[in-house]
Amino acid sequence: YFRKQFPDAVDFFFVIGADLVPSLPTWKDSDDLLRECKFLVHPRPGYDLLKTDDDERVPKGLSYEFLDDDITSTTNISSTQVRERATAAKGDLDAYDRLLEGIVPPLVKSFILRHRLYF
Repeated sequence: YFRKQFPDAVDFFFVIGADLVPSLPTWKDSDDLLRECKFLVHPRPGYDLLKTDDDERVPKGLSYEFLDDDITSTTNISSTQVRERATAAKGDLDAYDRLLEGIVPPLVKSFILRHRLYF
């Protein structure tokens, strides 16, 4: 999809939590993602995979780098948790705003609310 939208783009990056890496082969169009994107992997507590090149939980063809701890240490919330908070807000944008307070960086929160992501 994005390659068609942005044919002159050199690289596409996909940010993913380490906890989701083993499930990539089950995703819709995962072969396309693996072919078109380099993955930036966010470390997750309790997920020590990807420490070696021969980790069998890593899908074949996955091109990845870990995000730097200095970047990722500011928050430890997953998109799943953000979606759960959206569900808990029951369509109330003000409630969603309050539920996101302090768990995602302010610019991320603003983007999520402006585009009504996960609603």
